[in-house]
Amino acid sequence: MSRRPILHYPSFTPTIIRRPDFNTNIHASPEIFNRIVCPYDPNAFAFFLDKHNLASSYPNLVDNMRNGFPLGPMLQTFYLITKQSSSTSLMSTSI
Repeated sequence: MSRRPILHYPSFTPTIIRRPDFNTNIHASPEIFNRIVCPYDPNAFAFFLDKHNLASSYPNLVDNMRNGFPLGPMLQTFYLITKQSSSTSLMSTSI
């Protein structure tokens, strides 16, 4: 029987950017902003990962299921404004 492939699951924890404190006074239903919706049961995942000795292979999975998955390192965004061709002033209604 061949060995199962190992899924490398890096920790993005150092790259998490925390949201500022939430002002509950400005929303009618502030509890919805703290709700994590997950169609899977994180406790069941934890149980079966432990049962089959796989928890060390996926150390962040259950925590991320409970608290949300980070997106990873975000790229720096920027705008690039280039000089327009002289023909743009002649054809501005078509552009």
